[in-house]
Amino acid sequence: MSAPSRPSLLNGCPRCRRGRIIEGGFMRMNKSCPECGLLFERESGQHLGAAALAYALGAAIGLPLFFVLLMNRATPLQAVGVPTLVLAALSPINVRLSRQLWAHFLFMIQR
Repeated sequence: MSAPSRPSLLNGCPRCRRGRIIEGGFMRMNKSCPECGLLFERESGQHLGAAALAYALGAAIGLPLFFVLLMNRATPLQAVGVPTLVLAALSPINVRLSRQLWAHFLFMIQR
């Protein structure tokens, strides 16, 4: 039997750093830390902040790419299409990262 892997920097519980925020499936978030019991989902609608963070991360990636393509004389279809495809491909990672960042942010401000 192998030893359990250590959680990554962002996937570790903000309180104990041992439990995982996202476990099992790629997008399944634990309701609480399996190690210390910290609630990750404290109230309904909490993930609205994570959605706004995901939107901001997407804009931080998509807008510079859009302008670089425009400056390099890409067609309007290319300037819009390429960032759209890149953001669609990165959206699962973006959503997961934003949920983890939001859980750490909420723990930091609610201490």
